[in-house]
Amino acid sequence: MNTMKFENLQQIWDQQNEETMYAINQEALHDLIISKKHKSRNILNFSEWANILANIGAGGFMLYMTLIGKNLNTPFLILGCMMVAMGMFVFFSRFKRNRKADNFDQTIVGELEEALADSQSQVQLSQLLRWYLLPISILVLLGLGLSNVFNILFFSLAVVVFAATYWFSQWEHQCYVNRRDELRGLLDTLEKPDPSGQD
Repeated sequence: MNTMKFENLQQIWDQQNEETMYAINQEALHDLIISKKHKSRNILNFSEWANILANIGAGGFMLYMTLIGKNLNTPFLILGCMMVAMGMFVFFSRFKRNRKADNFDQTIVGELEEALADSQSQVQLSQLLRWYLLPISILVLLGLGLSNVFNILFFSLAVVVFAATYWFSQWEHQCYVNRRDELRGLLDTLEKPDPSGQD
């Protein structure tokens, strides 16, 4: 009789420990996912605002200087318009994304889906900016021209700078892709059915 009581008590104790550990693991996982979501959101917010301010500010200044100049520099005029347009595009894309932020559930899966959505937006923005660098580089080089020695030196320096920027953007983009894939793998793991058949 005493042996049976001891075994029953041991079984109850083990079950309680398992439930406690499960609750701790769930809480730790939730905290980790919230941390990843905040990090993804902060990176995306910084990237968006940096591109909005840089493109609209630099593009507007370039348009102003080009239009008041004695000789109209057509490549710089096109470049200024393109930069302002890119800044406005990123701004409205950000506005559209923020309107969808309330569509996610406040659960572990919902928080992770929101983090993944932000990470995917960062990957798309990074890829867009890498392609955007190509016409920017061409227009700057065309605008500089090769009329004198100073322009030739500045042209050569610009080529080196653009090549280095493109290489760095490729490395940066791959970091964003890896981060997105990590979040996607975690989401797939959470959504995978329990093989034991338990809820």
